Amino acid sequence: MSRSDRGRELLPQLEAARRDQGDVVRLPHTPVCFADPEAAKAVLGNPDGLFREHSDFFHIRHGIFGPRQAQVDIARAGRVFLRERMAEVFAAVPEAVARSLVGVGSSVGAGIGVAETEWPDAGNRLVYDLTADLLVGRHRDPAQRALLNEIFERGVLAGARGRYSRRERARFRKRAFDGLAEAVRQSRRAGSGHPPGDLLDVVALSAGDQPDRDVAEVFISHVFALTGSVGFALGWSVLLTGGVAPESARHGWVVREALRMWPVAWLFGRTVAQDHELAGTRLRRDDDVIVCSYLVHRHPEHWPEPDAFRPERWADLTGPPAYLPFGWGPHSCTGAAIALELVERLLEEIFRYEVRVSARADRPDMGPALAPPLFRVRATARTSTC
Repeated sequence: MSRSDRGRELLPQLEAARRDQGDVVRLPHTPVCFADPEAAKAVLGNPDGLFREHSDFFHIRHGIFGPRQAQVDIARAGRVFLRERMAEVFAAVPEAVARSLVGVGSSVGAGIGVAETEWPDAGNRLVYDLTADLLVGRHRDPAQRALLNEIFERGVLAGARGRYSRRERARFRKRAFDGLAEAVRQSRRAGSGHPPGDLLDVVALSAGDQPDRDVAEVFISHVFALTGSVGFALGWSVLLTGGVAPESARHGWVVREALRMWPVAWLFGRTVAQDHELAGTRLRRDDDVIVCSYLVHRHPEHWPEPDAFRPERWADLTGPPAYLPFGWGPHSCTGAAIALELVERLLEEIFRYEVRVSARADRPDMGPALAPPLFRVRATARTSTC
């Protein structure tokens, strides 16, 4: 059974068990799952050191990329680099959205252009179009940029894994690691005497003396986070509006509500470090537990009408306790604020068009991320009245 099939089965099982069992869910052959926000934050925040330190983002093929200081250095440097470059990304948004939605090379107001696009792939491609130069700069060997394109096509797009056999995926994974490890070595040979030209430089130069292949794998996590997770968040935001443009002040509400209903990162695993009790449940050393942000976000005691898409609920909300779309605590996503800003800006530009959404399903494409189901967007450039 594929990871997608397992995920597709697990989510409805967790939902059903939550209704029967409450905030601590136990399923056969599955770790204890916490759905209560207080318990969830105790697991992820780990204030008393009762769980082994673990970063979902820095998980690599043979464990956790470390030491912790290297993780901190990469995260901090990456956040600074992206923040410095976001102005140019935002400036490119109108042109990128025009190409993506209606296939024209000019921004709204030209009075031309109408097209249908397939989502969520179109949303992921839009984000990739805007950020590829940040990931692997055009100053590098064209073969390295081509490799980035392949990683995106084979690993980021919803359902991409299912289009290749296990053997094909293994061969490509080796080729990708080999190629990126060489790029990491090039960055390291160039040294830190010049500003980083791309995010690959940032990761390579902030990773200390960690092995090149491990650094390459961490960089791939950045590719998935920037083009995959952000693209999926954009897709959910467009899908859930049903094509009805929000008021300009409410784009942020739409994004936050979309991530509440369908958090892209929906399962966080941890291992118990010391025997203790949490939420009335006895946990023993080496037990595995999971936090399900999907269940936390739909907790009926914290969210009125938890299964309803209601962006207006965010009018008076700033830090709701039952909300952790980017994790929680020291290992939460350090680029969360930047990601939200980008999705909001894209949503604002998309709804400058006349948009119609045709959905084929109302459940996610299950896997490690909650990707939106397939849907189509028909967009028409509005005719200028000037």
